[in-house]
This record gives sequence, C-alpha cells and structure tokens, in this order.
Amino acid sequence: MEVFGVEASGAVVRIAARVAAPGASCPDCGTWSERVHGSYLRYPSDLPSCGRPVTAALRVHRFACQALVCQGRRFRQR
Repeated sequence: MEVFGVEASGAVVRIAARVAAPGASCPDCGTWSERVHGSYLRYPSDLPSCGRPVTAALRVHRFACQALVCQGRRFRQR
C-alpha cells in the first residue's frame, strides 16, 4: 500500500492510499494480470488517532484475467 496524502484538518484525519502493486494474481487460476478493468474506492474502518476520527480512502483496481481457460474473468485486488 502506498499513502499519497494525509490531511489533518479540524477534528478529522483523512488518509488517501492506493495499492502499489501494478497487478494481481487471479484467485481462480493464479495467472498474474496487469490488465486493469476499472478501479474504485474502499473505505476501511479505522480507529481514532489521538481522539480524532480517521477516514481512509483506499483506491483498488479490478483486473481482467488473461488466461483463456479461466472462468474467473474479472477480479479485484485484495
């Protein structure tokens, strides 16, 4: 994971991060893929830091498996 922004304004700490790996292995067949099919933000739950709420936005990618025999055509980074 790569953190590319932290903002501590007022009562909230905001962290922006993304997965640093350029690809991922298909969970069905294990084939490595760097063919990005899309991306979205996840907001994992965090505990307060120094009494202030923390908000994390993690950008993850969806990939398309390139193996012809694979039935799991699309998958997400874990």
